[in-house]
Amino acid sequence: MRYYRTRHLVFAGTVALTSAILCAALLTGESLQQGLLRDLHARLGAVRSAVSLSEGLFPAALARRMPDTQAALLLKGELLTAAGALCANDAQIIGVAPGSDLSRPQTEGGGWLSAVPNSRAREVLPDGERALRFEKPSLFSAELPLGAVKEARMVRRAVQFAECPAASDNLLTSDFALRPASVPPVNVQVPYAQLAGQAGVPGQANLLVSSRPPEEFERDLSKALTPEDAGLVLEMTNGATVVKSQRVFLPQAVTEALAAAGLKAELATFHLADRFEAGNNETPDGVTTNGSAKKETPYGFVAALTPDGVWVPRDLKDDEIVVNAWLAETLGVSTNDTVTLGWRRFEAGGRLVSDTRAFRVRGVLSMDAAAAAKRSMPVFPGMAKVDSCAAWDVGLPMDAAKLNDPANEAYWKQWRETPKAFLTFAAGKACFGTFFGEAMSVRVAADEATVRRTLGSLTPAQAGFVVRPVWAEGLKAARGSTDFRMLFAGMAFVLMAAALLLSGLTLSLGLETRKSEVALFSALGWARGKVIRMLAAEWSVPLLLGALVGSVLGAVLARALVWSMACFWRDAFAGASMRFHFSLPVACWAAGASAVLTLGVLMRALSRFSRCSPVALWQGEGREACGGPRAADSGRRKTWESLLGGALAVAALTIMFVSPGGAAENGAFFGAGFLLMLSLLLFVKRAAMACHAGREVTGPVRAGVSRALQSPRRSAPVVILLAVGIFLTVGIVSMKHDPAAGCERSSSGSG
Repeated sequence: MRYYRTRHLVFAGTVALTSAILCAALLTGESLQQGLLRDLHARLGAVRSAVSLSEGLFPAALARRMPDTQAALLLKGELLTAAGALCANDAQIIGVAPGSDLSRPQTEGGGWLSAVPNSRAREVLPDGERALRFEKPSLFSAELPLGAVKEARMVRRAVQFAECPAASDNLLTSDFALRPASVPPVNVQVPYAQLAGQAGVPGQANLLVSSRPPEEFERDLSKALTPEDAGLVLEMTNGATVVKSQRVFLPQAVTEALAAAGLKAELATFHLADRFEAGNNETPDGVTTNGSAKKETPYGFVAALTPDGVWVPRDLKDDEIVVNAWLAETLGVSTNDTVTLGWRRFEAGGRLVSDTRAFRVRGVLSMDAAAAAKRSMPVFPGMAKVDSCAAWDVGLPMDAAKLNDPANEAYWKQWRETPKAFLTFAAGKACFGTFFGEAMSVRVAADEATVRRTLGSLTPAQAGFVVRPVWAEGLKAARGSTDFRMLFAGMAFVLMAAALLLSGLTLSLGLETRKSEVALFSALGWARGKVIRMLAAEWSVPLLLGALVGSVLGAVLARALVWSMACFWRDAFAGASMRFHFSLPVACWAAGASAVLTLGVLMRALSRFSRCSPVALWQGEGREACGGPRAADSGRRKTWESLLGGALAVAALTIMFVSPGGAAENGAFFGAGFLLMLSLLLFVKRAAMACHAGREVTGPVRAGVSRALQSPRRSAPVVILLAVGIFLTVGIVSMKHDPAAGCERSSSGSG
């Protein structure tokens, strides 16, 4: 070891290079992987499961009936300066529910809010007076046409940032977000009582988080959930139980659960019709054929319900209608007359379609009986606590003149939402559609306890509480579909292969000077295996030392790579923070893998070298001439090399002609180029050997080529390294182009 220390140090250096390249690639990928996991912990903290209602609210007290659970009010908002300049339009305004140290009594009037921002919110909002602007949450879908549009849904409040330590019982971190992102969100935490009061939903929440696994959380939620938590309203009326929804339409699972329990359920839905007409056989003069003038009244509710014998006959047909006494008197109709309804309905794609249909009057219902149907109607937003038709705010274009109709105005003041007409439920579905749902209420012939017990069998998902395994989702997103460690190792594959070739080359040169020593051992009677073991034990010492030193150098190189990516390539990672993370198992794995790979190169070189006979070694022929017929350039070998080179060339040309597009285009380019390069190397080798076969060496150039051909295992690594390096350089440079070039073409992808 001491005598050949120079050669051993050179070999150890090449091994260290291989280990450093692999270790740097793996540790860089590990740093990225750990950065994503670190962001996950900062985003979720102890939260493992969550329920987030994008539409609707639930009582915040639900969290008190569940262990390790916290409710919150999560609103989308904006951060503004005092002058109204927008600083962030994607902020999350989080009302921390009771039970945390942030909860404080609600401020009086429209005063300022006390808030705790995260670091990102402090970055985007300068010092000075600040303000928050957020939209009030709603019980109803944003697409529901019966939602208020005139009411000011946007709330703006002055805010004062405060420093507040994290509460021990607060599950929501300062960077909390349900969805993973490369950068932390802009978060502002506000005391729940303040935010809920300013948003007009005191006692309500739309976010439920838990530190328990999803299975346990869903089991606890199923036990604690009540129909009222799901927005259902149960009322006893005339010996039956009416089930309604605060969100207007009932979930389909409610009717399915009642049917599965064998309970008789009568479905009902209600629709705001645009007009009611009598006299369809109209002449051009506006007079019907029976001589009476056409009569019409605007706007009113139509009830579509299961015929039950209470409001409509049990044998009511789908083309028949029952009108209340006021409508019968206003239109001048009676039994067997014709009434035409006009309405608008929503269809797929959000299209608002107008339609009309004529019905035969089956009967007239008294006003008191018709008014009783209001108990089955949900509360319609924009119409509750409204004193006149002109004040309706139903989210649909309305005719102002018709809204001010005196007769209709008097009807509203006296009877309000009382339906003016009644259809069968099947006719109502056919006319009004089911874009937002089928039933608004259901009348069950059972007591409230029985109905409540039946609805208790609903799963949280059926009640609208879908449990999300946010931690598992975050882990999946952090790990991604690509292992960053293997990605960077693959990117460094060419460098690793070059380092291994360099190790083999230095080993070959080192063994070349030991030929006489190996010949002496063979002449003394040492078996080939013993010679290999002796040399392997000797060269394994610098191999192991080089692998260990290389892993240390690789850690330093990885730290430099991560620093450079954080400083110069930050935009490539969407501004995400990057920090170096050292992993001892990864470094040991890299050192072991590089040692095993280099050991394979070592054993192959020793095996070839030990096949030489002592006489051949003493004569200086070296290992390239060893092996007798195996080393000769036989005709069979020529044939196989020619066939392989031709097959590689055909494969490269095929890839070029197929020319795949999209993301595979770059891979196809480099793949075809690499195959073509190998084919050309084989062709050059065969051509050079054919030209120099049997010819006298007369000049230095011919002598150099002849020597390279005689020692292919030493010259080939150099040729391959140069070829790969030049190919990668030329290939990458040739792929560089102006991204704006050809942007005027529709196929450019510029949009």
